[in-house]
Amino acid sequence: MLIFANFFKRFQFGFLLFSVALSLGCKGTKTPIQQPGSSSSSSGGVVVETLVINEIVTKSEDDQFLNGNDWIELFNSSSEMIQLSDYMLADSGSEAYFLPALELMPGGYVVIAAVDADDASPPALSVPFKLSSDDSVTLYLGGNIIDSMTWSDGDIGTGEAYGRLDGEVVAVTPTPEALNEALLTDQVTGEGAIRLSEVVTKAEDNESYLDGNDWIELFNSGDESVDLSNYSIADSGSDVIPLPIFELGAGEYFVIAAVDSEEPNPPMYSVPFKLGSDDSLLLYLGNNVVDSLNWSDGEAEQGTGFGIVEGEAVTTVPTPGAINQAADTGPAYQPTAESVLKVNEVVARSDDEDYLDGNDWIELYNSGAEALNLSAFALADSAEEKAWLPDVVLGPGEYIVIAAVDADDVNPPMPNVPFKLGQDDVVLLFNSDDLLQALDWMDGEAADGVSYGLFNDTEQVLTPSPGAANQL
Repeated sequence: MLIFANFFKRFQFGFLLFSVALSLGCKGTKTPIQQPGSSSSSSGGVVVETLVINEIVTKSEDDQFLNGNDWIELFNSSSEMIQLSDYMLADSGSEAYFLPALELMPGGYVVIAAVDADDASPPALSVPFKLSSDDSVTLYLGGNIIDSMTWSDGDIGTGEAYGRLDGEVVAVTPTPEALNEALLTDQVTGEGAIRLSEVVTKAEDNESYLDGNDWIELFNSGDESVDLSNYSIADSGSDVIPLPIFELGAGEYFVIAAVDSEEPNPPMYSVPFKLGSDDSLLLYLGNNVVDSLNWSDGEAEQGTGFGIVEGEAVTTVPTPGAINQAADTGPAYQPTAESVLKVNEVVARSDDEDYLDGNDWIELYNSGAEALNLSAFALADSAEEKAWLPDVVLGPGEYIVIAAVDADDVNPPMPNVPFKLGQDDVVLLFNSDDLLQALDWMDGEAADGVSYGLFNDTEQVLTPSPGAANQL
């Protein structure tokens, strides 16, 4: 009986291989036979010196390469030409699928897109299954496992790949159809002499210096000259960009423009990304982050810079190519007179269906003991174009809500001022040329569903209460 059983197993195996050969170009078997003595593991499974799984990406973020798709890179590690149509691929939840008819030269790479089975227009080289954040890919030749690669949730992050590097399978920088590279790290090491010194998110120097452009200043803090091309740079939303070939002397500064990637005529030294009002920069030496600079809304407003002064990151007076100077960050608007009329509360966009829904509004409060005629007062926002208030008398302890509308609004609520409020803005209250009050807020302080104003004489986020005492 044992002899018969062994014969029957051999018959089954031979019949399976025959079936696979007949189904060339069609779906493969769900469970091809594993090569004797082989095993799969997170370190890459079975590695035979022929065709290997070299790298995978679970969702490409490369605008130039299969953006939004998963992909699998194969590498011919042998010394002979390989016919891909002899091989099959599967992930942990799919059947095995034959690869397309393509010859791969020794030392050559090929990338196979992993797409949804219902994709009506898949890339030319593809298999009809998707990859997930916790998955595996297996490569078959006939009924045998040739190679496999397994990864778990957290092994690779967004924009990262998983592949072979120095004999291990680890998170790597995506390098389709090229040698794998170590993953760039965001951990600041402090190595290297070059430092991020200062940024300007939009220059206002219309006389001589990069007017209208963003720029980044670097500083050589070492004792010797440094070739900047050894370094690279990125902001929070860009690729890592190599710096130009430039010998920067000890104690010297270098300014590089940050321009739109589609700029047809950029300054001589530039990187193809813009800086935002809330952004960050990373400076790399090789694969290591050696410096970083982070700023938030309000810290690098137009006309100012942001950089390092006496070891601290602060708002600066732009000084391209020279030592940094801290800016005066006192109140941008200093009242010149006192008033009992107060800007009490603002809403940058009402989401109250019963009250000025979709509109901005400004609430005024008469904190005095006598009635006030509002026509003697004016309001403005950061554009500082005064809008005089209507001829309305506001009694002691009373409130009035003024809609802030688009100047082109043909049917605005009444009363109103012809300017809108932004998520990062200020409301100014004037009497003649005297500034009586400035209520200013930053992004997040006047978001939808909340207001910003005075509570116990302190400016803070509030619950909208138009025409009534403010509420936390």
